[in-house]
Amino acid sequence: TFSDQPKIKFHLNDYTSKTAIANAISDIKWKGGNTFLDRALAMVRRQGLNPRYGSRPDVPQITVIITDGVSTDPRKTRKELKKLHAQNYIPYAI
Repeated sequence: TFSDQPKIKFHLNDYTSKTAIANAISDIKWKGGNTFLDRALAMVRRQGLNPRYGSRPDVPQITVIITDGVSTDPRKTRKELKKLHAQNYIPYAI
């Protein structure tokens, strides 16, 4: 989750079933605050899509960002997106 500071709620290797993952996602609550997408993207790049947390090199590295609005700092967000693309990550925003 993210607003002023991003926080990872779970890693790819924390659950072994679709039901458990769906339940974990359902338990995430909206916390309000700003929309620092750049901070969330940087965290995904550094921690989220990492082999020690369940990321595998033989599958596409996809991240889905669900947001309630425009980034607080669009310039920094574009910079982080370029870094993700340079590492062949595929980000989607909803």
